[in-house]
Amino acid sequence: MFEDVSYGLRTMARNPGVTATAVLTLALGIGANTAMFSIVNAVLLRPLPYRDPSRLVTIRAQIPHMNIFGAFVEYNTYGEWWRARNRSFQAMSAFTPVSANLTLGDEPERVATFRVNAGFLAMVGTRLALGREFLPEEDQPGGPRVAMVSDSLWKRRLGGDPAVIGRQIVLDRNTYTVVGILPPGFDLYGSDVAVYTPIAQSTARAPGMPSVGVFARLKPGVSVRSAQADIDELCRGWVQQYHYPNDWGAHVWTLRDLAVRDVRSSVVMLAVAVGLVLLIACANVANLLLARAGARQREIAIRSALGAGGGRIIRQLLTESVLLGSIAGALGLAAAWGGVRALAAGPMYLPFQKSASIDVPVLLFTLGAALVTTLLFGLAPALAAARASLAGNLKEGGRSGGEGVARSRFRAALAIVEVALSLLLAIGATLTARSLVRLQAVNPGFHPDGVLRGYITLPSASYAEPVQRANFVKAMVDRLQRIPGVTAAGMVSHLPFSNSKSGSSVTIEGAPPPRPGEQIIVFGRTADPQYLGAMQVRLLRGRFFDAHDPPGHPVAIVNETMARRCWPNQDAVGKRYGDGRPDHWVTVVGVIADMRQTSLADEPDAESFVPYTQSPGATMALVVRTTGDPLRLAPATRAAVRELDKDLPVSEMAALADNLSTSTRSRRFSVALLGAFALLALVLAAVGIYGVISYSVTRRTHEMGIRMALGAERGRIERMVVGRALLLGGAGVAIGIAGGLALTRLLRSMLYGVSATDPAVFAGASLFLLAVAALAGYVPARRAARVDPCVALRNE
Repeated sequence: MFEDVSYGLRTMARNPGVTATAVLTLALGIGANTAMFSIVNAVLLRPLPYRDPSRLVTIRAQIPHMNIFGAFVEYNTYGEWWRARNRSFQAMSAFTPVSANLTLGDEPERVATFRVNAGFLAMVGTRLALGREFLPEEDQPGGPRVAMVSDSLWKRRLGGDPAVIGRQIVLDRNTYTVVGILPPGFDLYGSDVAVYTPIAQSTARAPGMPSVGVFARLKPGVSVRSAQADIDELCRGWVQQYHYPNDWGAHVWTLRDLAVRDVRSSVVMLAVAVGLVLLIACANVANLLLARAGARQREIAIRSALGAGGGRIIRQLLTESVLLGSIAGALGLAAAWGGVRALAAGPMYLPFQKSASIDVPVLLFTLGAALVTTLLFGLAPALAAARASLAGNLKEGGRSGGEGVARSRFRAALAIVEVALSLLLAIGATLTARSLVRLQAVNPGFHPDGVLRGYITLPSASYAEPVQRANFVKAMVDRLQRIPGVTAAGMVSHLPFSNSKSGSSVTIEGAPPPRPGEQIIVFGRTADPQYLGAMQVRLLRGRFFDAHDPPGHPVAIVNETMARRCWPNQDAVGKRYGDGRPDHWVTVVGVIADMRQTSLADEPDAESFVPYTQSPGATMALVVRTTGDPLRLAPATRAAVRELDKDLPVSEMAALADNLSTSTRSRRFSVALLGAFALLALVLAAVGIYGVISYSVTRRTHEMGIRMALGAERGRIERMVVGRALLLGGAGVAIGIAGGLALTRLLRSMLYGVSATDPAVFAGASLFLLAVAALAGYVPARRAARVDPCVALRNE
């Protein structure tokens, strides 16, 4: 074996061009696959860092006919129905993610907080780094105010002092005693939660408010399917007792399944795409080694004549392939390590992306990829060389004559496979790119450019009364509008693309009550009179809010979709609807154009806006429009708010356009990667065709010399060579189109505004591949046309 390795290294050193090309090609393929597998491993495969993570689930409500999925529920649904009556769960905890103003020293900060039940961490299976969890008596209305803080907040704002246990912090102007420090990296919800407090001390327990999510741990031996059947039965009982819609129910998700439900197909698609790139790389290197084996026919024949059997020759050639694969695997791993580090440190495109790393499973994958690729690209050349005719090779060893028909056909077949796989990737990349372009061209219904956004939360300790909150918002908007450079400002409960919305069924005045399952769900927002104007939303009929809309006269502005669903073929202005409260009718005063609030790809929901004075919430988003760069107004905006309340922070200040950009970032990430894979595949396919044609020209120099000696024109020789390249490309394109039509079933759900069988995409990608094939054949064709017949015949 040592002799095989030593001889293989010397052979590689004697052919540096072939060796470098093969190693670089394989390193690109292995590196890309290793990097992609690290993402697949982090996003889809690696167990979450909790005790028995497969038993940790979350339960979310759904109403399919209303297109509501993953919703929160009332606390009573959780506490009095699911937790008290289930047979499948060992423990449960409600949770409510909210924001709170943290005051430590002179610098207020808005932080993400989690309100949870006592026993939450025990259920998750996580130990505190310091201190203790909440006690049952602390998770009761009127109980002591206590808090657990994250490791990052402890180190960043509390100095990492272990003596912080028992000290006090101020949240929303209420004093909390710190009882525990979470371990480093603990992040169950993916929101960088800084503070945990008991849920009993929040309004989340109020009846009629669907404001809590549920985490639960399955009992040992209970499957998710069994737990789902248990929850289904409980939901049917809830529907019967409280007259909910017949299809109201809940879905039991594992934590990973819920987190990746929107990106799983994209990640799998990218993994398949990069796998195709590796296959193309293997075909390319196999072609290269077949060509080199042809050039080594005399050497192999002499070794056979000296007694080396077929098995010995195969072992030697496979050893050389293993050396190539090992070097390529090491280089690919180094490239993947850098790529994964950059990806983990970059913008967040996928759930759990930042945990991507080169760990043991990834190293094993790289080793497996190197071994499999070695077999894929090395076995065929080794077998072909071992089967070669000894007498024929000794006889033709010094000639550049014809290549074996079987070997020539096999090399051509490899090139055809490369083209077919490249076309698959080109079609997929083009379809997804066109889909992204169509998606980004969708009119969101407002103008985000030049708008600054931020969030404020009014603490209940200082703004307990609705009139206090309403007065503060009015005063704040007035101050914002007076900032130099500001053209408009306003406030709203939920910004577009903020992944937050709240809906309820409505009744239409004068219309018969809807049958079960046919209720109209309207998603509501509260806004001050200036918000819609500041967002430059188009008013279709009626008017915007004004000072003549007092709290005692409920009014609303509805979007086109709500107007069409609730009052078809009628003018909605002046009509009234009920929002579920007894004798509470809301009058429509205006109709606006539809706004995309959650996704550019989703059709608009029925939506209403009510004046902030009529429903003043504690958490609001501000928008400030300017003619220049909106971020330059951030300091002045914070100063304007502090003039009213020095302890009130404005958080997450950014350009509103970032909300739209964030909504498409996972799509852009997928398109960019798929495009890069397609480009790499295209280059490899071009190199593959070039290699086949170039080697064919070299082996057929004598034939071409004879043709030219007999009067063949140089142009005819060029056309013959380019024609062979086009023949290979055409065969690959035909196979690729058939594969592309099958591929469309996987892509259909990921496209927007583009047919998965778009003829223009298929035709364009096919013509482009044929052009690349022709170009790859043109260089060898020019070389063939410059052959001197006398020199070619004399060399033979």
